Amino acid sequence: IGMIKRLLGGMKVHTETLAMAMFEGINFKGDFLKQKITRELFAKEQYLPSPVIDRASVRGWQAEGGSDAFSRAKVRTKELLAAYKRPEMEPAKAQALQSLVESLARGAGMDTLPELE
Repeated sequence: IGMIKRLLGGMKVHTETLAMAMFEGINFKGDFLKQKITRELFAKEQYLPSPVIDRASVRGWQAEGGSDAFSRAKVRTKELLAAYKRPEMEPAKAQALQSLVESLARGAGMDTLPELE
């Protein structure tokens, strides 16, 4: 959903993002990738869906503790699980759903389902 919203927002094109003055002062060896404005605009235009994705510099990453994506994913998973609230469901619908899942589980060779907390 976030990526779709980003795409629907379109590209913002104005003098600042065209950065014509920057291009006049560099050669054609790709040095524009080293420019601060290029990094800033890249960070604004990219869609990174969660705090699991780290786009910090190596120094910034090290200053933040140097955790890898797997470690950040574990932390984010714990946060999401701690904040989760099971939606309310009408008792009749809950019973129908439970019966359906139990029937499918028996068909797959399970005798019992784990209890919900």
